[in-house]
Amino acid sequence: MITRIPLAGATAPQHAPVPAPAGAPAGAPLRVALSTLGCKVNYAEMADLAGALAGLGCEVVPEDEPADVRVLNSCGVTLQADATTRQRLQRLRRQDPSCHLILTGCSVDANPERYLATGEGGRPVVPHLDAVFANAEKGRIADHVAALAARVGATPRSVAPAGLRSRAFLKVQDGCDHRCTYCVVWRTRGASTSVPAEVVVARARAAAEAGHAELVLTGVDLGSYGRDRGSDLAGLVRSLLDSLDAGVRLRLSSVNANDISERLIALNRDPRLCAHWHIPLQSGSDRVLRAMHRGYRRQRYLRVVEGLRNRDPDTELTTDVMVGLPGETEADHQATLSLVAEVGFLGCHVFRYSRRPGTAAVELVEGVDTVTARRRSAEIRAAAAATARDRRRRAVNARHGVVWDRLSGQEAHGLSAGYHEVVAVPDRATRVGGLQTVLVTGVEGDHLRGEIVPAAADAV
Repeated sequence: MITRIPLAGATAPQHAPVPAPAGAPAGAPLRVALSTLGCKVNYAEMADLAGALAGLGCEVVPEDEPADVRVLNSCGVTLQADATTRQRLQRLRRQDPSCHLILTGCSVDANPERYLATGEGGRPVVPHLDAVFANAEKGRIADHVAALAARVGATPRSVAPAGLRSRAFLKVQDGCDHRCTYCVVWRTRGASTSVPAEVVVARARAAAEAGHAELVLTGVDLGSYGRDRGSDLAGLVRSLLDSLDAGVRLRLSSVNANDISERLIALNRDPRLCAHWHIPLQSGSDRVLRAMHRGYRRQRYLRVVEGLRNRDPDTELTTDVMVGLPGETEADHQATLSLVAEVGFLGCHVFRYSRRPGTAAVELVEGVDTVTARRRSAEIRAAAAATARDRRRRAVNARHGVVWDRLSGQEAHGLSAGYHEVVAVPDRATRVGGLQTVLVTGVEGDHLRGEIVPAAADAV
């Protein structure tokens, strides 16, 4: 971590103190904007930071509003993600030239020579930045901002603002013990650790009491939850379902096929667990999966999908697919295309292999040329788009529980339990973060159109 403000209980840095943000008026609360790139774990971490900052009296504002302090939680899973981090830093600085700009997240840990290097006066050598925190130091960002608030004479807010998101993200696990040959996450996040179940249950109850109708469990490797504590993800989900009221539902962020046990599959018949599973595929070829060091093969993946849909036929699947791992052949690509069609995904994130120093995949030969990789990416996207259209058609003339994300004029936009985007005309009971039943009447582009079912009719 690069510290530019003396923190409480810490040794003062041996360089010039950070200048106060020029736009921070004395006597007003410090305005802090949080920006997030990457996975749902990053969103959960920023939600925790928002709560901590609000508790310290800061005013947490949307990222499109002026701010005295800006925090960017970055992603470093690919070289493109690193490039996006650099671009976002430049944009944030242009947006607020005088703000105190803080960077954290996986891009820091993946590129320590760039972001943790210091220049004259101990400041970051990267332009635009005022402070940098590695992943392991994220917990100190709130103290850093509090020290800045004290320096500029900011007055704490007396009332904390309402939640910034329509659903609550609960980070229950961090780190990764896998060694996928293309990935740096295990290096940027460290070994797998789990939050004690009783702590997760307490946080879930608090989120429900705050008005969240949907709780999303997140983790860098969520399926490994509990292995360091002699438990597992299925046990945690069961405990949460037993502890929460009927009006609160759970969603799992991302789980690998090899971590989805029979006990976890059995829970898919509980209507309070969202019947939407994001199960990374990466490839439909066993040869490529072996080269990637993935912990499952094609048939295991298909068995998991079959088990989930046996419990709930309306279960929706989303996934990630990597194209162009060195050595990938046309036959491997066709295997992926056929699996996409066989599963019938609602959504598929397709990305090209990114060569990362320090990963085993850099030793692989027979790289896939750019033209071929782009063609394969386009073909997989087209196949996934076709299955998504079919899944949306299947969702028509059925009732779906929808948690609303935003209200815009005479339209409410939200997500169904199956991860369909749903649009409907709001009624008096519609609120952001609220859960209502919607009868889907048709498909409009990439979303569903429906009518809100009155609560009395829904109970019949």
